[in-house]
Order: sequence, then C-alpha cells, then structure tokens
Amino acid sequence: MDDASINQEFSIVGDMIKYYQWLFDVDDEEVQKDRKIKDATQKIRELNELKVRKNPNNSGGEFTLDIYVKEKNDNPCRPKVSSEMTAGRLCAEIVSQMRLSHDTDWVLFEVIDNGAMERAFQVREKVMTAANWGSGNYLIVKENYIAEQIAPHVGSSLSIEGTLHIRDPKSKSWKQSLVCLKNGYMSVNKERGSILRAIKSDKSDSEQWPLHKLTLYVGIPAEKSYQRTGH
Repeated sequence: MDDASINQEFSIVGDMIKYYQWLFDVDDEEVQKDRKIKDATQKIRELNELKVRKNPNNSGGEFTLDIYVKEKNDNPCRPKVSSEMTAGRLCAEIVSQMRLSHDTDWVLFEVIDNGAMERAFQVREKVMTAANWGSGNYLIVKENYIAEQIAPHVGSSLSIEGTLHIRDPKSKSWKQSLVCLKNGYMSVNKERGSILRAIKSDKSDSEQWPLHKLTLYVGIPAEKSYQRTGH
C-alpha cells in the first residue's frame, strides 16, 4: 500500500470519528454517558497500575466493591476484590461473611440497565474483567434460580426456537431476532421462517455461535420494555 492510499484511509477514519454522532445517530446524552464510563474505567486502570508499582508482590491490586445480598438496598457488603478474584471465590466469601445458608445455591449476579436484565456469573469468571461497569449496573449475591429452572433439561437434546434480543459487543442497540438453540449452539436466522430448517438440519441459512462463548442475560432491554408498554 502506497503513502497516498494510507493517507486516504487515515482521512476516512478521521471523518468517521469527527461525524460519529451524525453517522450512527447517537445523541449527546449517550456520548456523555460513555465518556464518563471510559474516564472511570481509565482511572481504575491507572490506580491498579499504581498499586502494582508500589507493591510488586500484589499482581492485581485490590478494590472495594459494593456487593448486594438477596436484594438491592442501602446496606451492601464491601469486600476487597483483586483483579484475579473469581466470581465463585467472591460469592463464597460473602456467603461466609453474611452467614448465609449453605443449603442454598448462592451465586453472583451481574445486573445491568437499572435492573432490566441480569446474568449469573460462571464460577471461574474474573469479576473485575468480566463485569460491565456502566451506569445503572451492580453486582448481587442471591439464590441461583436459573440453575433450578434449567435442571430438568440438562442432558437432553431439545431444540428450542423463539425470539431473543441480541447485541454485538461493539454495538449499543439490541435487535430482536428469531433464533434456534440446538446442540450447544445458537443459530440466528437471516430470514423469518427458516427456523424450521435450522431445527431439522444442522445445515441452514443461519449464523451460529457456541453457547459457551455468549453472554446471556435474563430480562428485556430497557428500551425494548419501554416500547412494549407503549409509554
């Protein structure tokens, strides 16, 4: 690639950055919100690096986080969480600290969009890197109702079809799509009506992703719920 082509590409990228709001229909409020989140994330990263320099034996540094128990209230736990701490270990520490019943399957949940959606952390996930540190998001330890609901289907080879709201990590908008869950994969069909082909055959006009690589939330995106209520 010659210098002229490189300069032209830089110019195009520059224009996309300059006219980002107009090109992608992003309002000022969303831009300011993203900027604050990025600033906060950068400060956390800088503090982490500073702690590592001051204490080389502590590879990740520690941060005090608000973790709610059973419900969101004014009295959260405030454990110290390192960059290497897993969700399973953090949950176990809170269960011990709060003297919660060991007969209950407790799990750490990530709640986003002011309570509109939530997901259960996998026990080996590192909390500091896996969580979405956005406005209106929080962490809570509560009973693992999800495991109880899916327990009857474990080990079965059921094919399930329906609609899900899907969002690419690089996008901010959720898109309702017709999907099929089969053999540990989620198929997003390009055309409505092709879902039956995806169920009956492994070959279909669809895009597929293994479920273990997806982040799955229970709930409805706030903007979609707002549209459904008609307000």
